[in-house]
Amino acid sequence: MLRGWKMILLVILSVICLTCAEPEIKIPETHYGDAKVTEAVAANNKALELIEEYWNEYGPKQEYGLIAEMNVDIPMRDGTVLKANIFRPDSEGAFPVIMSMTGYMKDRPWPVPEEHEARPGKYQVWELPNPERWVPWGYVLIRIDTRGSGQSRGLAAPLGGQEADDYHDAIEWAARQPWSNGNVGLSGVSYIAINQWYVAAKQPPSLKAIIPWEGLADQYRDCFFRGGIFSFTFAMFYMGEFMRDYTVRGWPHAQTYDSAANLDIVDFVWNRLDNAFWDDRRADWSKVRVPLYSAGNWNGWIGAGHLRGNLEGFKRAAAKHKKLRVHTGSHQDAYYSEEGFFDQLRFFDYWLKGIDNGIMDEPPVKLAIRQGIDRFDFDWRFENEWPIARTEYRKLYLDASRAGGPGSLSNELPGEESSVTYDAPGGYKEDDNIVIFISEPFGEDTEITGEIKLNLWVSSTIDDMNVHANILIAQPTLHPLLHMWFGEREVVTVGFLSAQHRELDPELSTDSRPYHRHKRLLPLEPGEPTEVQVEIWPTSMVYRKGSRLILAISADHPMMMQGSMVGLYRARHAKDTIHTGGKYSSYLQIPVVPAKKEK
Repeated sequence: MLRGWKMILLVILSVICLTCAEPEIKIPETHYGDAKVTEAVAANNKALELIEEYWNEYGPKQEYGLIAEMNVDIPMRDGTVLKANIFRPDSEGAFPVIMSMTGYMKDRPWPVPEEHEARPGKYQVWELPNPERWVPWGYVLIRIDTRGSGQSRGLAAPLGGQEADDYHDAIEWAARQPWSNGNVGLSGVSYIAINQWYVAAKQPPSLKAIIPWEGLADQYRDCFFRGGIFSFTFAMFYMGEFMRDYTVRGWPHAQTYDSAANLDIVDFVWNRLDNAFWDDRRADWSKVRVPLYSAGNWNGWIGAGHLRGNLEGFKRAAAKHKKLRVHTGSHQDAYYSEEGFFDQLRFFDYWLKGIDNGIMDEPPVKLAIRQGIDRFDFDWRFENEWPIARTEYRKLYLDASRAGGPGSLSNELPGEESSVTYDAPGGYKEDDNIVIFISEPFGEDTEITGEIKLNLWVSSTIDDMNVHANILIAQPTLHPLLHMWFGEREVVTVGFLSAQHRELDPELSTDSRPYHRHKRLLPLEPGEPTEVQVEIWPTSMVYRKGSRLILAISADHPMMMQGSMVGLYRARHAKDTIHTGGKYSSYLQIPVVPAKKEK
């Protein structure tokens, strides 16, 4: 009965995904950087000039056509055969390999939508590098369907140890082929970035470089249980996306549930704590030693859903040679942009071809410092480390003393104790069970870039309390009270915590970022104020003079699909309280970055 229910749910979700995935298709003649987005055109044209100069100095000395070999067998150590599409130059010789392994079907059609950075092409596939872009530069591209997905047989085991072993075997197979120079790099977005972290820890000898582009790394903390709170959104999307081609499209090669699908949402739900189940679903940073270029996004998918993994990868990987960039825009835009391609090309040229093009002489960190919410409203800046060493951490203390109105954020701890109580769960509408705290207008342009910590004293009428914290920007042209508590054009970053998961890891927590253990539950004593620290995900935003910072807190969050966004009825079951002032030092710690000193 349970199994039948799960299959029905997957079919429904798959239909929803397909229904939502019908964008206006880009016409090949319009190329890319559609004229509707003039900023994209300008940015790509500028990058194309640099690429042309680079080609003249470092590019191939001959023109390569493209040979496409489809559904090539790649044997695994246990005898399972994975299917791969191989795109290589039509020339004798040995070339470096760029490999991608996907659970989203290597043959899945992807008509490039209007206003998207990607170039239309015969072999363009979602979240994978474009062979028509790379092969002329003298690279072999290999796309592989993961075990149990697409054209590959076997029992599906997505984003875990088995898949990492398969990836290892595929890398070494490719290195032995006559058209390979023995150097393999990995590239791809999202799923195709996540498994790069995992196979890198396996240390295949022929793996020379990886570019995990917007790829989380710790499936417990980064997606399924952010702050210990189950993410309905990610679980349903992941299950539906992975299975939809089998449940809806009915492809001829589709396998049966019994022979192919080793994916059970119940496993993810029941493993509420960080245990052995999740050990197989996170990167072992001590073993990630290959040169890496970690590419994150302040925006991206489901509220910068992959950013944490990219930042952790750069900070904690044991690799001696590593770079970080954080950009803006939608999930795939920067990857397919000419600027993004140029960064990838120079990194792979250096590590796979041995071209000393200067990329490793540049500062290791490249950040898009946002001046506003708009995708192109930013300035690139290089830094020497992450978090930025010259950061000045500033505490904004919460004050809930204003009766009947929003709370405030101030530089001094309020002398008097006060509190604000709200129903939980909530957060369905702008005036529904949300508490907000508003700063005074910034007296000067203030850059906030880095890690953020929210320290709260909380209590509840029950033994747990979910905290969903949103940091917003209110522009000086608008009164902050007229803003919705949550909106695409206003949210800067978010954070999450179940109070029962408040226990910190003393080795990994820092003054700027709490790191929670998630090894046991610590129930609240009903009505008893308790101190918790919430990890707010890093961000970058320049708050202009006159703008305000808004902190919005609720027990529910539309991004987690726990409310009316999916039509679920949730009975109000508790009263949650935030305590401020006096002995209750509740504050938001923000990373203020001063301008670089002139040398």
